[in-house]
Amino acid sequence: MTLLQDDTAEDSLYCDTCHLRFTSTHNKKEHLIGGRHLTNVTRDFKREVLERTKHEASYDEEAKRRHLLETEGADSLREADPVEAARMFSCLLRRREEEIIELRKNLDRMKKDNVQLLQEIALLKDSELKLSGEMGNCKSYGTEVQSQLDVLRMVPTLFGVINF
Repeated sequence: MTLLQDDTAEDSLYCDTCHLRFTSTHNKKEHLIGGRHLTNVTRDFKREVLERTKHEASYDEEAKRRHLLETEGADSLREADPVEAARMFSCLLRRREEEIIELRKNLDRMKKDNVQLLQEIALLKDSELKLSGEMGNCKSYGTEVQSQLDVLRMVPTLFGVINF
């Protein structure tokens, strides 16, 4: 077994939900149908659903506010009382600033990813160059071995001619 296979086998004996490691697949199977594991899975699922619901609710409220600003635009700000207009404007500004911050983070992350990809491409090109050189060497060696094999195949014929 290779080191990679050992890691894979070890990972298959680990329960991420309960953070437990097992000594055999039988123990893990028994755990997976047990009450403790099912309770933890249910708890995680409920937590995820609750977080998603909260996120969607805040998104819906923000979407309504954005829709109001986009559909009514500057007219709604002019018609609203100054305090409400200032609040709506500051909300819009805050949202734009958050979007800019998020875009900058994404840009930085994408730049880092791009640099990593470029480094990987350079490594792969180097590997390709080395492998193509090795392949050329193997082909020439194969041709050389084939010619030697052809010479060896002629040896019995030579002995047959000499011994007749």
